[in-house]
Amino acid sequence: MLWLGIHRRSAEGLRQVSYPPRAPSVPIFRPIVCFGIVCTLALCSSPSRADLIIPNIVTGDISTGALNPSAQAAGGTNFLFAHSLQFAPIPAGPNQEGKDVVTFLAAPPAPPGTFGTTISPATFQRGIPINVPPGPVPTSVAYSPVVGIQDVPKVKAPNVKESVTSRSGDLGVPPAPPGPIVQGTASYDAVGRLISARAFTTAQPKDRRVVTGRGAAAALDPFEVDSSVANYQPTIDASLQLAGPGATGGLVFFALDSRFTDPSTFYERGEPFDQALWWFAVSANDMLTSTGNLTVGFYINPAALTDDVLFLDTNGDGTNDLKASSLAGRVLGSFVVEDGQASLTSFAVFPAGTQYNVDRVITYGDGVNAGLAMTVPEPSTLMLLSVAAVASSLICCRRSVRKA
Repeated sequence: MLWLGIHRRSAEGLRQVSYPPRAPSVPIFRPIVCFGIVCTLALCSSPSRADLIIPNIVTGDISTGALNPSAQAAGGTNFLFAHSLQFAPIPAGPNQEGKDVVTFLAAPPAPPGTFGTTISPATFQRGIPINVPPGPVPTSVAYSPVVGIQDVPKVKAPNVKESVTSRSGDLGVPPAPPGPIVQGTASYDAVGRLISARAFTTAQPKDRRVVTGRGAAAALDPFEVDSSVANYQPTIDASLQLAGPGATGGLVFFALDSRFTDPSTFYERGEPFDQALWWFAVSANDMLTSTGNLTVGFYINPAALTDDVLFLDTNGDGTNDLKASSLAGRVLGSFVVEDGQASLTSFAVFPAGTQYNVDRVITYGDGVNAGLAMTVPEPSTLMLLSVAAVASSLICCRRSVRKA
């Protein structure tokens, strides 16, 4: 496993300066009062990045392409989980509202091609975390508790999609729109044969409330594979947009192989990512300005390399040239950062020509986790802290003047 990342250098602290005693008649605390007032006014009047309608969004999806699409579409089960917890402006959750939504083609007498939906509560799943990125890593977060479904027969084409969503916050009363919320959504698309995970927080610029909390989602699509694949090309889309200080977000894309782990109990066992066939993770803190703000990790199961389960011979000499370090750098270099958003579109995780060797019927599964945590205090909180700091400075200054 390799972790690559560039982090901001912390600012140097200001040198403390001691002033000589002054006569009581000199109001030395007056400049401090002015400075405190200026800071307080600035905090109250300057809009934060979230106030400018820049939400926090982390989303990713994965599809396996040519890896036995008929088996993927015909059978197997789904694992879809979501988590939400809001701290401010309205404490809510965890999982204030959980929904399992299935979109399908409506039966006659509806016109052909008419879509319908069934909505049912998403049940609480005990002891299942959503880990982003995989531990043990200092930035790893385990999001729980979750709502969702596990080991449930997947919807099949021509039916369309199944999604599990968790929301917490100001959900509103229809037809009124919701206010500030935290949300996680995991989906399976039967038509495109892909799974996705999305977590986001919103902000309401009209009343300047900044949303803080945690949202996460996880999806796993296991199915049977009975033959090798000459060109193994799992394809991913990734996007991270963070509103500013205090925001942390990440994605984990992975694949499971029943020769190394049991996909049906992977989440129940706390997601032992060291048993995955491979995984790729990307995470970031605060505002994104370049790929230097991203931390990436890539892991290939050592047994999969030793047994040539995953194999790439670029030089024609019969050696396995797959290396986690080169794959991590390849993915990181393909991200595009623009307007505070880091994105990766239709990217093949492995180079062309990578072989996935299967010697018997196995269960294979694609997975994706998304996680987002926002801990920035509200502007009102910052104002109170500033006022408290100013008051404390005034008391100290008055005592110093009396002693002098």
